[in-house]
Amino acid sequence: MVSLTVKKSERATGFAEICEAAKIEAKVSLDIESALWGKTVQLVSTATLTVIARKPARQLYDDPDIRKLGIKIMKEVVALGTRKGVSISPDIVEKSLTLTDTFPADLYSSMYHDLITRKRMEVEGIFGSLQRIGVEVDIPTPRISTVYALFKPYMNGGNA
Repeated sequence: MVSLTVKKSERATGFAEICEAAKIEAKVSLDIESALWGKTVQLVSTATLTVIARKPARQLYDDPDIRKLGIKIMKEVVALGTRKGVSISPDIVEKSLTLTDTFPADLYSSMYHDLITRKRMEVEGIFGSLQRIGVEVDIPTPRISTVYALFKPYMNGGNA
C-alpha cells in the first residue's frame, strides 16, 4: 500500500498562501488519506440524497428522517475508512452535518447535475469502490451497496 502521508513542501505552502490571499480557503494536509476520507463522508451522503430525492441538499438535510439516512450513510463511510486504518476525526459526522447546514438553499451535488444532464457519473469510482472496500474489510454497507446498484444504470449517462 502506498502511503499518502507527506511532508509539507514550500511549494504547497506557497500555493495555500496565494489561495488564502485571494480569500479561497486552502489547507496543506500532512495526511492526505485522512483528508480524502473526511471529504468522502459528506460527499457520498450528499450525492446519494440529492440524486435520489432530486431536491437541494439543505432542504433534504433539514428533514429529520432524511438527515438520519444521511448520517447512516456517513457512518458506513467512516466504518470503512477506520477499518482500513485511516485516521478519521471522531467528530467527522458532526462536522459534515454542520457543513451541510451552511449549504446554499439551491445546492445540489455534482452527481445530481451529471444525472440530469445525462453525463457520465462517478458511480463506479465512488460507490463501487466503497462497496468493494466493504467486502474486502468485511463490513456490511447496505446503504452504499443499494445506492451503487440503483445508480449503475445511469453511470454512463442516459435518461434519468
